[in-house]
Amino acid sequence: MISIFGHSWEIPANWFQSLNPLYVVIFAPLFSKLWIDLAKKGREPSTPAKFVVSLWLMSLGFAVMLLGAFMLIGNAKISLFYLAFTYLFHTFAELCISPVGKSMVTKLAPARFVSLLIGVWYLSNAVANKLAGVYSGYFQKISNEQFFLWLVIVPLAVSGILMLSLKGIKKWMHGVH
Repeated sequence: MISIFGHSWEIPANWFQSLNPLYVVIFAPLFSKLWIDLAKKGREPSTPAKFVVSLWLMSLGFAVMLLGAFMLIGNAKISLFYLAFTYLFHTFAELCISPVGKSMVTKLAPARFVSLLIGVWYLSNAVANKLAGVYSGYFQKISNEQFFLWLVIVPLAVSGILMLSLKGIKKWMHGVH
């Protein structure tokens, strides 16, 4: 429920599904410009480094939800801004990984396997969505704090492993940025 100037209305939950596409439309050109500007200065992070940044942003988005979980007392309602900012950080994460990841697959795959490996890229998204659905089954079984804490910790742990592997991954990429 939102109240502005004495008028109140309830925002339907499904409207929040519009935030990600809205954020993509607003911020995709800015991220594109950011990567171009950084490349001109010779400071653009490698694709695997962008994956690390993406994982940090995912973790940050879930940290916002974790903060909201800590603020939740009983059946009280919390601000819609927790969800809006979570979507914002997750969209930023998407903008760091999705376009550059697909580009990396097409550049690194042998020509005859490009289509197949792009399919594997999308299959990995499907598997991730399935795992997210399985994990969401724990929402009622553990506390909100525990639920979101794991979603903060896991991307940070994976980003740490990826950071330790960056040098080797860049070597395997044979000069593909």
